Formats: sequence, C-alpha cells, structure tokens
Amino acid sequence: MSDQTGALQIPVVGTGTLAVPPQPQGSASSALMQTGNTATERKQLICKDILRALSPERFQQATVVAQADYPNMLVNSQIGMVYGSEAIAAMNALVSSMRTRVTPVEIPQLDKMMAAINDEMRSFRGHYDTSKDPELREKYEKAMGGIKKLFNRGKTYMEMLHEDMQSSVERLDGIKAELLAKQAQLIRNVGLYDELYLANEQEIVNVIEAIARMEMICDLAAAEAAAIVGDPNDPVNHAKFERKRFIAIFANNLTLRLTEFKNRLFAGYAMSPQITQSRDIDTAMAMKLYSVCDTTIPLIESTMLRWQMMVQAELAAEAANAVARLTNEVLVANFEAGADILPRVAQAIQTPTITPETILALGTSIEKQTQGIIDAYAAGRERRAAVDDAIVTTYRVIQNATAKVSDEVVDQLLAQANAPLPAVITAKLPELPAGIESQAS
Repeated sequence: MSDQTGALQIPVVGTGTLAVPPQPQGSASSALMQTGNTATERKQLICKDILRALSPERFQQATVVAQADYPNMLVNSQIGMVYGSEAIAAMNALVSSMRTRVTPVEIPQLDKMMAAINDEMRSFRGHYDTSKDPELREKYEKAMGGIKKLFNRGKTYMEMLHEDMQSSVERLDGIKAELLAKQAQLIRNVGLYDELYLANEQEIVNVIEAIARMEMICDLAAAEAAAIVGDPNDPVNHAKFERKRFIAIFANNLTLRLTEFKNRLFAGYAMSPQITQSRDIDTAMAMKLYSVCDTTIPLIESTMLRWQMMVQAELAAEAANAVARLTNEVLVANFEAGADILPRVAQAIQTPTITPETILALGTSIEKQTQGIIDAYAAGRERRAAVDDAIVTTYRVIQNATAKVSDEVVDQLLAQANAPLPAVITAKLPELPAGIESQAS
C-alpha cells in the first residue's frame, strides 16, 4: 500500500505503519546504458562523450579544469597520484560510516524462529491430538492418577492443555517480538540502501567527470608530445625529447589511474542494480515478517484456542454420553424392578386389611369367650353358694365350740371354788419359751 507521495506503507504490529520512500532514480546508470550500443563503442569507454551527454555545462567546466591542471601535474607528480580522489571521497566515507550503522539481519536466525513455531505446533499436536491416538487422554489421566496418589498433586487433562497452550502462546509472543525487531532492522536498512544508492549514482557522475578530465589531460599530453618533432640524435633536441619522454611517462601513469577509475566506474554501475535488488528484498522481507506476526502467528494462536475448545466439547460430549448411558441403565433397571415390585404393591393394596380367616378366627374366639364367661358365671354361682354354706356351717361349728369351751371353763371354776386351799404352794411354774418372753418384754 502506497500514499500520495508514492511511499510504501509497511504496517508494524503495535506501532501503526512505517512509510518506506519510493526507490530513488539516478541518471548516471541510464546514461551508461545508452553507451556501447555498437561494437566500436563497446571496445572503448569514452567518458568525455558520456559527460557531454549527461551535462554539457559540466563538460565545459571539466575542459577548463583539465587545461588548468595539466601544466601543474607535469611539474608536480603528487597531483597525478591523487588526481580525481575527490570524486570517490564521499562514497568511501559513506561506506565507512555504514559499517557501524548497518545491523545485520540474520536470515538463518529467522529460519530457526519459523522452525521453532513448527516444532511448537508438532509438540502441541503430539500431546493433544486424539485423532491420532483416541486413548491419549485416558493414558494421561491414568498416568496423572498415579502421580496424584504418590505426591498428592497433579493436573487434569484440561488444566494441562490450558497450561501448555498458555506456554505456547507466550513463546509465540517472544518469537513475534524478535521478528518485529528484525522487521525494524530491515526497514532501517531500506533507508540505508536508498542513501547508498543516491551516493553511488552521484559517484558515477563524479567518476565520469574525473575520468573525462583525465582523458582530456591525456589528449593535451598526446597533442604536446606529437608537436615535438626533430632528430632525437641531435644534441640540440635533447631537452625537447626529454620533455616528450617525460610527457609519455606522465600520460602512461595517468592512464593507469584512469583505468582504475574506470574499474571503479564499472563497479559503481554494477552496484546500483544490486543495491536496488537488496532494497527490494529487505522491503519484501519486512512485509513478510509483518504477515507472519499479523497473520500466521495469530492464526496459530486461534487454532490452539479452537483446539482447546474442541477438546472441551469432546469432554462435554463424553460426559453427556456417560449421563445418557447412566440414564438408560437407571431407566431399564427401574422398569425391570417396577415389573416385579408394582404388581406386588398393587396386590398388597387390593388385599383387605382384615382377612376372612381373621374374621372367622375372631368369631370363633368371641364364641369361646362368651361360653367361657357363661361357664365362669355358673361356676361363680356354685362357688358363692358353697362359700355361703361353708360360712353358715363354720359359724355353727364356732358357736358350738365356743359353747363347749364356756361350759368347760365354768365347770372348772366351780370345781376349784369348791376345793380346799393347800397349805404351801410348792409347784414350780412352767417356763415360757424364749420368744414369748422377748415379745412380752
């Protein structure tokens, strides 16, 4: 996605978006591409012509500078040794500074992160994918039951699933944070690539101008050397031919420097597409990392959450099935028991509380009871009559006995009264029993 300026808007998770400016365009590379269209042009790279095509004004300035530098370079070899260095100084300084500014983004490390995500999912699936092993949860519960008995602690299958899911989500969040850091590095590198590209394009122009000046100086040297004519064996011409030899050496040395600058020009020309390609790769990688953080990792987390919910649904279904089985068993047992119990209950309900046998027994008992009462009454009358008779008889006996005792006592009293008294009473009174004495006292 791009804005009105053409800048690419790269989303950054948690911080909004980051604008990546459009890829810069340089004219130097296109100018070089326009040269060498024919076999003759491809045999020799003439930077004077390229500079004239790029900027006629700079070409005129370079011509003036070359004419001024030529005589100074002839008398000062040091100038020739460093000639044109200002054209590459800015690029050299930029490269030196980038050694400390560029943070490497390790692609193998990213591969390890993605492999860690895959391992995380495989491990999670191995622990909780009951489609591969339907008895997986039962095995876990059995093993955990032994741990609970041994250590009096342990987690249920669902508790362990939730804990592992939380742990996996935390690790995924850690991976996401590392990926976001890599994304930020890549986006910074895009800016550095743009800076490097612009500097490289400017260097190409500068090097073309430096080479063009060297070519112009070589042309001036060749023209001056060609103007020196005469007999080299004539001592009079010695100074002229020494200057010609010196000019030839100077031109050769400058040609060597010019060749190295052409090598630098070729390297700069080849570097521009490499820089843009690297820029495009880092931009695409930043977008890829965003997709992983924004799409892939949340998808994994939502999958794990739905996995947990499916396991919960599976456990609920198993519980429902268990309740259904229990309900069926209870219903069957209830109806089987009802088939035996209810008839007996109904029979007990319909059976009268007092049975005919009981009523007959009661009638017989009442009959016996009545007869017994009648017999008791009869026996009672007889006994009472006997008692009355006994009372009368006994009364008469008592009366008769009393009369006899009275007669006997009277007779004895009368006899004693008529008898004479003895002179001395010597008879000893009879002793009373011990019990009667104690009662008397």
